[in-house]
Amino acid sequence: MARNRDELTTLIAVGRPATVEDGGSARLAAIADAVEAAGGTVLDLVAVAPGRPLAIKAATALYVLLRELVLGRNGTVHIEYPGFPSIGVYYRSPSPSPAERLPRAVAYHLATLAVALIGAACRARRRRFVVGIGDLPSMELDLPDRGRMASRRLTERYERRLLATADAVWVVTPEERDVLVRAYGADPSLFVIVPNGNPRVPLPVRASHDGPVQVVYAGSLYRDRDNLVEAIQAALDQARRPLTVTLAGPGGEWVEPTFADHRVRWLGTISQRECFDLVSASDVGILVYFDDEPYYAIAHPTKLSLYLAATIPIASGNARYIERFVREHGVGVAVPRSAFPAALVRLIDDAGRRREMSERAAAIRDDFFWDAILQKAFADTRAITRR
Repeated sequence: MARNRDELTTLIAVGRPATVEDGGSARLAAIADAVEAAGGTVLDLVAVAPGRPLAIKAATALYVLLRELVLGRNGTVHIEYPGFPSIGVYYRSPSPSPAERLPRAVAYHLATLAVALIGAACRARRRRFVVGIGDLPSMELDLPDRGRMASRRLTERYERRLLATADAVWVVTPEERDVLVRAYGADPSLFVIVPNGNPRVPLPVRASHDGPVQVVYAGSLYRDRDNLVEAIQAALDQARRPLTVTLAGPGGEWVEPTFADHRVRWLGTISQRECFDLVSASDVGILVYFDDEPYYAIAHPTKLSLYLAATIPIASGNARYIERFVREHGVGVAVPRSAFPAALVRLIDDAGRRREMSERAAAIRDDFFWDAILQKAFADTRAITRR
């Protein structure tokens, strides 16, 4: 445990996740665990005054926040975004009424004011103010299934305030940093690259086998259905090697009725440990992120680090960051949408190539566990804020 309070962090969380079924929850949980392990403090503003009316909870949260800003002694105050947008970004209907728009607008303005308050309090007490940006809501506005997103103007105004106020900014990839620098004129030297990681697990023992090639997809199945169906069906129809396909994650009720094939199964949502055991027993991991979807260009999805931890080769689309990563490290294939089914088939059929990719993944896996990622992130943050 750190002894110097200047080295410690207070993490302000708007709802600390109880489960880590998605990448954003896993990221926040990992950061919170690391802050506490180092002797810091996690303030969950949603968990205050449990069971009390909303007005009392809000007043209590404000009191807790102000007390931390006035009396807190840790050297760094860190907020993770988007904890707030889960409150205000989404509308319940495609054509929201003024009554629905108003509370979202109020929420945005209050959040912008809160960021300004936190920044001012940190400057007054010479504390570092760090903003962590995982998913980037202003880019989510472009996703085809996000027609219910709230105002772009308010979203971008809030992001601009975050960047203008922070002493250091955590982002997932260099591509995400570049987007923010271009959009808001942010100082690129203030950014810390913090990719999404995986809990540390032992190196799996991988051995050649004569059984079916095991293909796995681990993650949300609400999106990318058409891409998955096309690629998996091509593999089932064209691969020379026998194979099985296992999908795990929420939203997959459509899987088994769609394929009606005993070689394809859906496990539903499983625990982190079960997910790693599944992936490490597999031979190929699928990622369906393509360059025609701008939001995915900046993503380092959690399952990328999961596949690295399990040392399985990756069949991916050509989203900008993932394509660069996969090709640079030689851990899989990354191709355009039209070439994806055929690339998956070729990878399934080429055991020698898969073995080489697995060995390369084993060589870099340690860099993508959360403990290594966050140790470096905290060190980089201190270096930036002490200049």
